[in-house]
Amino acid sequence: MINKQDPKEVELLSRYRDLLCPEALELLEKGVYGIIRRSILRVLPVERLEEDFSKETGRPTKELYSIAGLLFLKEYFNWSLEETRFNYMADLKIQYALNIEKDGIRLGERTLERYLSIFRRKELAKEVMERVTETLLLELDVEIREQRLDSTHVFSNMAAWTRKRLMFRIVQRFLNQVRRHENDRYYRIDCAFRERYERDNGWIFAETSPMKLSRNGKVFTTEEQLGYDMEKLIGEFHTEEKFTNMTSYKDLVRVFQEQFVDHDGKAELKAHPGGKILVNPSDREAEIGHKGVGYQAQVTETSSPENDVQLVTSVIVQGGSESDMNSLPEVVEKLEKDGLLPEKLLADQGYGSDENYVKCAKNEVELIAPAPPKVADKIGLEKCGFNLEKKMTRCPAGNNPMKKEYFHGKGRAVFHKNVCEKCPLKDQCRVRKCGKQNYEFRYTEADLRTVDRRKFEATAPFKNEYRRRSGIEGLFGRLKQFTPLRRLRVRGRNAVSHSIYMIFAMHNVMQAVRYFKIQTRKALAGGLLVFFMQIFHNRYVFLVLRAE
Repeated sequence: MINKQDPKEVELLSRYRDLLCPEALELLEKGVYGIIRRSILRVLPVERLEEDFSKETGRPTKELYSIAGLLFLKEYFNWSLEETRFNYMADLKIQYALNIEKDGIRLGERTLERYLSIFRRKELAKEVMERVTETLLLELDVEIREQRLDSTHVFSNMAAWTRKRLMFRIVQRFLNQVRRHENDRYYRIDCAFRERYERDNGWIFAETSPMKLSRNGKVFTTEEQLGYDMEKLIGEFHTEEKFTNMTSYKDLVRVFQEQFVDHDGKAELKAHPGGKILVNPSDREAEIGHKGVGYQAQVTETSSPENDVQLVTSVIVQGGSESDMNSLPEVVEKLEKDGLLPEKLLADQGYGSDENYVKCAKNEVELIAPAPPKVADKIGLEKCGFNLEKKMTRCPAGNNPMKKEYFHGKGRAVFHKNVCEKCPLKDQCRVRKCGKQNYEFRYTEADLRTVDRRKFEATAPFKNEYRRRSGIEGLFGRLKQFTPLRRLRVRGRNAVSHSIYMIFAMHNVMQAVRYFKIQTRKALAGGLLVFFMQIFHNRYVFLVLRAE
């Protein structure tokens, strides 16, 4: 049966008035626990949580608002399951935040795990983030016209293996399964092969194998030996259905296909296998990118100088190999869907492609981000001259074209070969040979926009606006120092996403606490100012009357 108590219903007789002094109650009410009790509990997606329970039969559930609030607190403060249970049952300030009025409450570990699995399966943490953000934006009256965007890398609770270690562990893991399920079959494998993976894996870090394994007189490198061993195992077991249905065999085949390429019948290690590969069997959804192995979050935060505090407006969890450049359209689409689209969006160069610039402009968003860097040792269009019709009138060397045209976003300028072949800037110029007598310089409307953007980037107004983008780096730094965002306790996309959404949602609540402290200081400062002004006014009146 469903057990829930609406947080909007105020208790006439609260047990906390008997247990705590008025000063302690006031501190709780003004702090994070009071905000959660007053503003956050009522917006948690309890109606989605109760769908997994019967309304008429079965034992009563735990009070659902308090359980949802407990899971909300758990990730930010990095509690283990045991710590979470203890805080729910014994910590008075947590019970106050969760609106628990009964004494002697209990919470079993399996019960807590069940509620946590429901949250992850239904992706309720994402809904918590959206609801909490919407509530606080309205309550704090935060200005969202200016926002900043960046991504941060998040490690899950898994080991970051090198490619050699990954291949070694995958082979070793499959051999262990063979020995466990069919011992006789394991000992029919070549003895030297088995012993190579029964011993310590130190040999994989040498340039060549210490056993001097060779074929046709050639000593294998470590990578070649690992690839040959994987290929041999796949060929030896591919007809035995009992083993091919094992997850360890499927991982063996997957890693071999991802890490090696067939070259004239010989397996060669790929130079760049890509980011969406298996990096560790303990977390199959983790990916590898330039920041490392794991996941990343695309985060937008308000950046208006009018705000006393800044709030995170959206979070998108991705694999670690996703490109920032390709992620911006998804971010803009989510902000538009949530009704939080800004007028200005600050981002770094990783988001500043012309395609993203145009996409933002279509959504009436001004993207303030540096344009992509110029090609090294090449002269850009900024050295050229153009007329009002966007036709080129002068090349980087100052020569006039024989023919110039611009049509449907594409421009072209033609020069005689005698001009280009004698030009000292030929090696740095973008011209290409066209026929036997001419050279042509091609450009697009995107190239012209990029030139204008680079000119604007050199101005003081751009620099003054763009420097506010760095604030989001400070946000990531604080969260990774004081919360588990740097390395989470969990593995897998669902669990990682749950933790990330909860951490950022709770961060917004902590910002609300900071906001109310700032408002209190402002009110106190304003009251003191009025008080002293009244004193000076009275003194002035007294002196005037005395003079008369």
